[in-house]
Amino acid sequence: MSAVHKDPRHARALAEVRSRGEVQPCWSCGKELLASARKPDPKAITVGHYVDVDLGLTDPYDPANYGPQCASCNYSGGAHRTNAKRRGETGRELTTSPDWT
Repeated sequence: MSAVHKDPRHARALAEVRSRGEVQPCWSCGKELLASARKPDPKAITVGHYVDVDLGLTDPYDPANYGPQCASCNYSGGAHRTNAKRRGETGRELTTSPDWT
């Protein structure tokens, strides 16, 4: 568990996300989540960051940067980034789509 998750502001962020409504969609996959559900219930809400906190580009407790996310999406994203760091990858290369030209 990272320092971000141990900070009391994380618990407040989770409470704030849950207060947005009883039924909310995961912002990644659209799965229905319930504010009253608690882990390990697959419908439990976790705090998912739109811009990765790991990148250091944003305040992890800025409400504009987080929303409801299912544990599966949230944890798989974190695992992907951690594994990339272990392989020495610094980040994804951005490419331009041919559709953009």
